[in-house]
This record gives sequence, C-alpha cells and structure tokens, in this order.
Amino acid sequence: MAEKGMLFDMDRCIACRSCQVACKRWNELPAEKTTFFAAKGGYQNPIALSPKTYNLVKFYEVEKEGRLRWLFRNHRCLHCVDPACVTACPVEPVKAMTHNEEFDIVYVNM
Repeated sequence: MAEKGMLFDMDRCIACRSCQVACKRWNELPAEKTTFFAAKGGYQNPIALSPKTYNLVKFYEVEKEGRLRWLFRNHRCLHCVDPACVTACPVEPVKAMTHNEEFDIVYVNM
C-alpha cells in the first residue's frame, strides 16, 4: 500500500468541516451518537477525537476588545502508519509518544 501525506494550510481553511466528513468516509468510520451542548467558550460536536473521529475542526468563542469572535483549528488524529511525531520526539529513553504496531495507534505517554 502506498503511503500518503497531507499538507494543511490553515491560512486557507474556512472551517467548513469537509475534511472532517471526508476523513470519516475514507476511513469507513461509523457515526457517533452526539448531543448538542454549549461548552464554556464555544460549541463543539463531537466534543473530541475518538476511535470513531480521527479529524475534528474545533471552534472557540472568544471575546476580544468587546467583540465576539469564533476562532477554529483543525485537530487531527495520531494514527499514522509511520508517525513523524514519534520519530521526531527528542525525549529519551521513553518517548513522549509511542506507536503501538499491534493496534496501529499512536498514544501519548503520560
């Protein structure tokens, strides 16, 4: 299988969440049962990444200079085949992140 990568330019993102839907379809991930909720500082649905959601556009409600603004960022999974974050991690002897090949996941060592 050919390995793939993605270049993400946050300056061009309009937070439409198309990438969130495309990721779910591409990886054949099931829908999550969610409910609408108002969290402090913004609205988010689903609330976080999970085994069923690998890509998430997170929104933040911020008041700056008396003006309400919505800020957002793209939060992606850590399930790479060859995770660069694990390779680049300078922490030794136990890295801050580990790739578990048995389950094909990357997790943060806390």
